[in-house]
Amino acid sequence: MRTKGKVKFYNAEKKFGFIQVEGETKDIHFGPDSFRGDPPSIGDEVEFEIMEEPRGPHAKKMQVISGGDPTIIPPQSHAKSFHQNERKLFLPTDTQSVFDWDSIDNFSLKLNKAAPYFADEPAGFKFFKMDKKGNKLIEILPKYTEKIIEVILKRFLMSVKALNLEVKDQIFIPDWRLIVGLGTDSVYETGITLHHIYGFPYIPGQAIKGVLRSWIINGFFHQNEGNKKEGAYSDKLFCDIFGCPSDSAYKEARQGKVWFFDALPANTPTIEVDVMNPHYSKYYGGDKPPADYLDPVPIPFLTVSKETGFCFLIGVSKKQELSFKVSSYKTSPIVKYLEKEGGVKVDSSLLDISMTLLKDALKEQGVGAKSAVGYGYFEQVL
Repeated sequence: MRTKGKVKFYNAEKKFGFIQVEGETKDIHFGPDSFRGDPPSIGDEVEFEIMEEPRGPHAKKMQVISGGDPTIIPPQSHAKSFHQNERKLFLPTDTQSVFDWDSIDNFSLKLNKAAPYFADEPAGFKFFKMDKKGNKLIEILPKYTEKIIEVILKRFLMSVKALNLEVKDQIFIPDWRLIVGLGTDSVYETGITLHHIYGFPYIPGQAIKGVLRSWIINGFFHQNEGNKKEGAYSDKLFCDIFGCPSDSAYKEARQGKVWFFDALPANTPTIEVDVMNPHYSKYYGGDKPPADYLDPVPIPFLTVSKETGFCFLIGVSKKQELSFKVSSYKTSPIVKYLEKEGGVKVDSSLLDISMTLLKDALKEQGVGAKSAVGYGYFEQVL
């Protein structure tokens, strides 16, 4: 009779491991004679036959039936084995007793709430580590499924449209990599913005609004927010999109008419590890002057790959959309820019104008950290 279980541990150097079977107190041993081809990975669901041997139950005729959950990759033959017993979790004992770390499928929870701690590591908490030969010793990455992403995005779009808004959505993809939330609080040295419920990367609506607002102020109003006489606040179209204080063109405080929603992944997101390599960490810390004898300190951080599309969504109330007329803003530098670029027509709506501006801002200014070195720029998916 064949049995199903999950690979709990595998030592690539000694070529053996253990399978955890639900409802069983004793793990099943497996070795090189248990499978053909490449060895299974930690977290893989496998099917096998159990043979009773003098040392205990042993697996035979193993087959991987589904890929593993995001986990620590098995150690290379020359690397130290990071067995589960060497990994500590700073969670209540009763919590640890009822769940298996390897089976956590929410990447946000796994990375941040159940952060693995290695006592023999200088920084303690690690999600990635390589040896000097480039072999990965530790790597925690997610495994999302296309179907779940599709269902979540569809439900989100339906929820927004139920708000009695006129909405416009557009998919954009990074032209390289994207970094969101690099400086967020984390037990690691770097962070990433992950949805607290679904665990996938997303771009908060306030960040999208901030990027567009900053791009318009810098590009059309000489980096000047201004007041009712000059700068961005003296422009009624700017005030209608983003809102304004009392010292503005409308001479009263107003909310913006455009709603900026979170940008969720439009397809299965891919998380990739990147590395920054500051050479003068002791200089930055204030201890020593910058010099060639200081050693670089590689710091890993998580990025979203360029294959990941995001659905950007904005909305305007139906009443305000119907009352909008481009002709009321002829003197606006924003409208003049759009006319020059061919992005505005007589019947253009506030949504059309806002999405056109957002497209240009994503292309020219980008979103997230390290845009000065090429991260975070987007291209529209036609």
